[in-house]
Amino acid sequence: KYTGNFAGGEAHGKGEVTRIDGRRYVGKFRKGKRQGEGKVVWTTGDQLVGTWSNGQLMGDASYQFANGDQMLTNWNRQGAMANVSYIFQSGKAIKGTLSQVESQLAELEGMVAGAMYENIRLGAYGMAMEYLHNDQTDQAIEYLILAKDELEIGGAVTEMLALQIELLERELSNETMARLNK
Repeated sequence: KYTGNFAGGEAHGKGEVTRIDGRRYVGKFRKGKRQGEGKVVWTTGDQLVGTWSNGQLMGDASYQFANGDQMLTNWNRQGAMANVSYIFQSGKAIKGTLSQVESQLAELEGMVAGAMYENIRLGAYGMAMEYLHNDQTDQAIEYLILAKDELEIGGAVTEMLALQIELLERELSNETMARLNK
């Protein structure tokens, strides 16, 4: 559902799109595509803040998690994201690829580690949604698989993943879904 400005029958200017899984994009549009500064807000209160160009997330982006942690990423035209910085509310940082950061978080113990792990899952889910938005299905599936690996965690991210996988099952080929359900 879109609310906002239109030009020539397309979203243009400031607006907001709400997706079926409840996430919202709030920001600018140009000729129906996300353009300029904006943010994706999940039902959990977590946010992805960045800049879009012709519908694609470009340059520096920040996942701002409800618990006060952040994950900084950088996107290029291929959607590739080589390095991630996970910054705790205390200021301590873990850097590396998403899987390296995830491994380092797995070494932490207790409730704090559980919350951070949930944040990494949400980050992977957010990346998958960006790839899907840009018709980069292979990359989207790669990140959905990463996010899905820990579905037993429970909580809001698990619910969003389950809904998104259900929606994808309706849209994608059987071969593609078999890869996701491995």
